[in-house]
Amino acid sequence: MNIHSLFEVWVENRQARKERLAAERTEQILRAATRVFSQKDFHEATIHDVAREAGLADGTIYLYFRNKRDLLLNVLTRPYSALLLAALGGAEISGEDDRSLLADILRRGVTMALANVDTIRFFMSAMQEVDDQVRAEAFRNLFQVGTIFEEYLRERIATGAFRPCDPVIVSRAFFGMFMIFILGQEVMMGKNVAPMPYEKVIPEVVELFLTGVTSPKDPAR
Repeated sequence: MNIHSLFEVWVENRQARKERLAAERTEQILRAATRVFSQKDFHEATIHDVAREAGLADGTIYLYFRNKRDLLLNVLTRPYSALLLAALGGAEISGEDDRSLLADILRRGVTMALANVDTIRFFMSAMQEVDDQVRAEAFRNLFQVGTIFEEYLRERIATGAFRPCDPVIVSRAFFGMFMIFILGQEVMMGKNVAPMPYEKVIPEVVELFLTGVTSPKDPAR
């Protein structure tokens, strides 16, 4: 390899390091902003608060975001689906054992939710601070994870294991009926009033999703 080629490799590596550092720093700031905005009212929070939470100088924040509102918009439009996909990464969305698969998905969802309660609380409250366009983009990002589950539903419908249904509606219903427990227990602090252990909730939700509530012995069925 000649000097010119070595120099090109050095430039490419240097650029790659800069891009990696920028991505890591951006994520660091976004995580800090999420914590700050979830603990303080957005209008009361300051860039200084975010910088202190991130362990950075105030000026560093402005290298990545124009102002506090720009930071808020970026926090809201983060690909939260990436967090969910990471949580579901070990779950194989296919196969015959539907009960085990669905329970595994929900357990991973609980783990992800418990590690990001501040994010969930912030996301729910901050929707009031933004316009319809930002709100729509935020929800589009969030719903991306549903497309994987929709494919699983389509596969099971094709094999005859599941009855014909609308995969989009059913996917959102599955995650929605479980999310109410997350919101109630963790965000609204229902666990301090009427705790419901997830090891009991998960199998009940899975069974409800797969079989409903009507008894197979019911003559009306």
